[in-house]
Amino acid sequence: MEQIPAESVMVSRAFALLWVFVSGIVFVGGRWWAGAYEFREKMLEQWKPALVIALLHALGAGFGGYGFLQVSSIGYFCQAMIGLALARSIHGFEPLPVSQAMIHRKNRTEHLYLMLVASLAVVAAALFVNGVLGGLLPQLFGETISRSAGFGSLFPENAWQSFLLLLAGAGISEETTYRLLFLSLFWRLTRRPSVAIVLSSLLFGAYHLSPLDALYRQLWERPLMIFTLSAAMGVLMGTVYIKRGYETAVLGHTLGDWAGLLLSRMV
Repeated sequence: MEQIPAESVMVSRAFALLWVFVSGIVFVGGRWWAGAYEFREKMLEQWKPALVIALLHALGAGFGGYGFLQVSSIGYFCQAMIGLALARSIHGFEPLPVSQAMIHRKNRTEHLYLMLVASLAVVAAALFVNGVLGGLLPQLFGETISRSAGFGSLFPENAWQSFLLLLAGAGISEETTYRLLFLSLFWRLTRRPSVAIVLSSLLFGAYHLSPLDALYRQLWERPLMIFTLSAAMGVLMGTVYIKRGYETAVLGHTLGDWAGLLLSRMV
């Protein structure tokens, strides 16, 4: 497995500082501006689930081989507090239905069963979408795909280590940013979940072509394909988030990427 590039470490640190700054602005602004006080209090109420999310991110990265001391985990803690506050301000929506069922001991088996079934459905849908669009889009856009080492070399040979690394790097990080935070924000602003899904999916597609990350610069040989494919997956994950919540989106995303990784190593 390759080591994390130095520039990716710098981006991770800048990411953490950005969201510490944003959450700090909300915290300070809520003390002096009455209009932000309610949201500040709601954000601070989310520190426990946000801490669990951050710890899972750090543990996934650590057991996945990237080290337990992840500065980016601090950024995801701040993002999760803001995202959960936004999500829980949307009437009738609970972003953590499985966790709430566990805490209140109500319909726990049902929620766990639905999370597992929905996650496996995401895997099937993700493999289908990637298979169909992955074959059609290069021809449609006239883009070629080189047979390089790809992403497989970035993950441990051990399958379970790869799963944990994907849990941190795809499941928690991407679902926290693009579904829990941005989709919830767009949903609250527009009051239209379908619009929120589309807008957050476009951001998700653009993110996969980030020039700041060496990992995603590999994808610039086929940018139209990657943007379209990532945006389509964003629509899928956004729908899962709205229908089944954050936990199912994280597990489904992780399993979908893991299944794709394992299959790529078999061919």
